[in-house]
Amino acid sequence: MGDEPKDSKEPDKQEDDTPEEFIRPAYTPQEIAEIDKRVEQFKDETPDYNPQNILSPEYNGTSNYEAGILLVRQETEDRLRALKQDPNANKQEMFRAHEDLKTLDHLYENYNIGMNVFRTAHGGRAKLRK
Repeated sequence: MGDEPKDSKEPDKQEDDTPEEFIRPAYTPQEIAEIDKRVEQFKDETPDYNPQNILSPEYNGTSNYEAGILLVRQETEDRLRALKQDPNANKQEMFRAHEDLKTLDHLYENYNIGMNVFRTAHGGRAKLRK
């Protein structure tokens, strides 16, 4: 019974395969400050959007959603500009216009964050169609 053949799939365990104990490196306060500076510096590494296949030239490589948001934002800016020039303008309307601009900016930004995956990925949605 002690002469059973070993399974060839199991590797031979040796004493030398034991993992070494991790020793945390000791950093000086100057090294810690230098690492903190490097970590806190923001670098925007998002690649530029360079459309190669534009389906609708009137949108210049963007979507109709983006074009619509930009159009509504321009109209809201014009409304705010007119309210600022009017001495009898209601302050609540001016506040509402400011809030509308913020909302439109957030909508545009969130859309671009979500679409960035498809725009920068090589092949985009082609991988989903396999």
